[in-house]
Amino acid sequence: MTKPGETQVRVYRAADAVRGALAGESVAVLGYGHLGRTAALNLRDSGVKVRIGNRED
Repeated sequence: MTKPGETQVRVYRAADAVRGALAGESVAVLGYGHLGRTAALNLRDSGVKVRIGNRED
């Protein structure tokens, strides 16, 4: 239990992930910069359908 004003942090590791949790799902990635591109490619390589949303510069 936390006291008022304290922050509680939970750290997730790869072992905490449920394999196949996104299988057959579509995920939208908003922004295709450094992080967006990396996330989209990792999701795609994991078998997830990825849609990209990016505004023009």
